[in-house]
Amino acid sequence: MNDTPTINKESAALVITELQRQNDFHLQASDVLDDKATTLLEWTSLAIVIVSAISTPDLASSGRIMPFVVLGITVLLYFLMVALSLSVTHPRSYQMPIGLDWEKMCDLYLTQDEQGTLEQLLSQYMFIIEHNCEKTASKSRLVMWATRLFPALVVALVIMATSPLWGEWFI
Repeated sequence: MNDTPTINKESAALVITELQRQNDFHLQASDVLDDKATTLLEWTSLAIVIVSAISTPDLASSGRIMPFVVLGITVLLYFLMVALSLSVTHPRSYQMPIGLDWEKMCDLYLTQDEQGTLEQLLSQYMFIIEHNCEKTASKSRLVMWATRLFPALVVALVIMATSPLWGEWFI
């Protein structure tokens, strides 16, 4: 005797549609996070190039140590930003409910009755959404840290760019 209740086809179709939307949302969120990380890195790189081009001649002629310390901190923060951005945009393995393995597809979907196929598809969607959600959450945390790092880099660049104006007390 089978303890599994019979799945209503119309209800299953609605649930599968909603699960598809939720899965698509996670995949799109991943793309958005990649774009944010890339944009943060691009703006940071642009700011570093501009400030370095403007202030490096003054740093070399000033003979003071503090501007070089700030430059070192800026470079360190920049490399941290690069590492965070690359971690976000690094390809992740997002799963789909029906894989590309023909034998597995036949066993799980094509040789089953409609009831078994619906059960399997619903189960697979729930599993992959949880998996993809974890991947998206990980990317989101990395973008959050990169977003927090960006203002610190801007402050270091402003200090570095304005250091010749600070006079002798800026060591």
